[in-house]
Amino acid sequence: MIATRETSRNYRDVRRTPSQLPPKRAVDSSAAARDSGNRDVGPLEFVEHVETTVLRHQSWWRFLGLYAVIAGVSTFDACLALRYRAELIYTELNFVGKYLLRLVDGDPTLFLSLKFLGTMVTLGVLMHLYQFRPKWGLTVGTALATFQLGLLAFLMLA
Repeated sequence: MIATRETSRNYRDVRRTPSQLPPKRAVDSSAAARDSGNRDVGPLEFVEHVETTVLRHQSWWRFLGLYAVIAGVSTFDACLALRYRAELIYTELNFVGKYLLRLVDGDPTLFLSLKFLGTMVTLGVLMHLYQFRPKWGLTVGTALATFQLGLLAFLMLA
């Protein structure tokens, strides 16, 4: 079976009349199949493709779990800060948080807004890192989730 390859429509082709366009070339079916990606694969190539897809799928779910832990603990911490906002100026251990609270006479609005902004920036950078470098994203996500779980244990036990 002989297939024809369409000419690309670039800037020069737009200005040409149909008679000035280069003729369409005939291509054999095996080359057309290779160009379109519809080629026969052997059983080993297929198994390798399936294994790669499954591993990529598993790492995505693992990453989403880490992402949820980070976001969840941060949300829980913000809820505790809201609940105990009257004592927050005395109980906050982070020196930047103490400074922000003293700056506005104990009102937690600025503190919580910056905490929320920091969490969103961190989660956004983590998502982009995972998209471009999945192994790095999983490593950094694991470190952040471990830190967040430590923070959760501290908040619950202290």
